[in-house]
Amino acid sequence: MVKFINGVKAPQLYRKYNIKNSNKKDDLASMKEVLTRRLTRLINEKDKLPDLIILDGGENQIMAAIDVCENLGININVAGLKKNSKHVTNALINGKTGELIPLDHHSNLFFFLMRMQDEVHRFAITAHRRRREGELYKTIYDDIPGIGKKRKLMLLDAYPTIDSLKETTVDELSQFIPKKSAEIIVELVKNKSKKA
Repeated sequence: MVKFINGVKAPQLYRKYNIKNSNKKDDLASMKEVLTRRLTRLINEKDKLPDLIILDGGENQIMAAIDVCENLGININVAGLKKNSKHVTNALINGKTGELIPLDHHSNLFFFLMRMQDEVHRFAITAHRRRREGELYKTIYDDIPGIGKKRKLMLLDAYPTIDSLKETTVDELSQFIPKKSAEIIVELVKNKSKKA
């Protein structure tokens, strides 16, 4: 989600959401979830609600957003971006009336909406890349109680791979880390070996 105030980007107010809905491929359910979470938080924190929500989608997305607003008892203007057969935005859809507002591809409004779309895509792609990079550096030592950054680096130096841990005992690992942490690692390695 990106936010513009008086036509100017407000990056400090951008938000990314991890979808909690079990069917992550259901775009409408995901949109409803995000809008519900966002607007509920603004209401609970007595923060200013947006004057306008622009959705990168057509009639179905607009109806989903209107449903969310009605369920929350709030009235916010909603608009959607309608694309042509070449996937280029060519109209704005008024959420209240369903009216299609054609966009002149040389107008300031068109270029402003394109800037907003580009910013949403840039923000989403950057967040996705960061998340994937974080997943690349996950190790077996992550999230184990008793293992902080220093111990993790020590363990990675001594046992850099799962294979290097296969013959290791709890007693050996206990020279570096607390015994309970060592027991968890040995159990994790055993489980991974069984699955392999």
